Amino acid sequence: MIFSKIDSNKIYLTLNGYRINDFNPYVFVSNDNGETWKNISSNLPLSPVNVIREDINSDKVLYVGTDNGVFVSLDSGESWNPFSKNLNRVAVHDLVIHHGQNDLLVGTHGRSIYKTNLDIFNNYIKKYKKGNDITILDVSELKFSRFWGRKANYSDVVNNETVNINLYCESDKDLEFSIVDEKGNVLNSGNAKLSEGFNTISFLPIINIEMSAKKLKKISFSTNKSSDGNIYLAKGKYTLILNNINQTFEIK
Repeated sequence: MIFSKIDSNKIYLTLNGYRINDFNPYVFVSNDNGETWKNISSNLPLSPVNVIREDINSDKVLYVGTDNGVFVSLDSGESWNPFSKNLNRVAVHDLVIHHGQNDLLVGTHGRSIYKTNLDIFNNYIKKYKKGNDITILDVSELKFSRFWGRKANYSDVVNNETVNINLYCESDKDLEFSIVDEKGNVLNSGNAKLSEGFNTISFLPIINIEMSAKKLKKISFSTNKSSDGNIYLAKGKYTLILNNINQTFEIK
């Protein structure tokens, strides 16, 4: 049982039926200090629920640890979604939210401790509007490095970073995206296969549009290729164009 830190009248409760061989999920909420209770297990799979946590920024966002991983609700428990990417299929017995970093720490049964950031869900609550096909939640900002595309000393590993676009999609879609500079020059383009729900599009910060050395110089880009054969974007502000949505990001 935990008490909400956002709503002083709200209490959350999870139960399990291990001792009587009952493996149904049991998650309840009270909005009146325990006078009445509502079952919010909804579509959780058949699996005991061991722990529940409320997001530190919104009581619409809830996390539960079950014998089959972590699940998240973005609508106060009306529905639940798996939140176990890169997490072993293992019983989760504790969840702790680190307030300073907004990270979720996941304690498992004998399979180590995991950590993931929760900013994507906070951005969803702030930006999502029902009816929008696509909602861009955030675009990573990079710090430029002259070592992008180069191999580390005595290694075959190439140094590079990716631009990561987190977004929410209402349905499965195949889309095209492009990156333009402040003068409107298209420098990068690609395709993205999106599924319903949360998605991440990642790409190298490179110029992948064919253009002459003269054109590159005209738009203030070096014609020198890195050791991996790519020309990387310089410091500056850029715009992602996706499905008629514009989102700016910066390479600092």
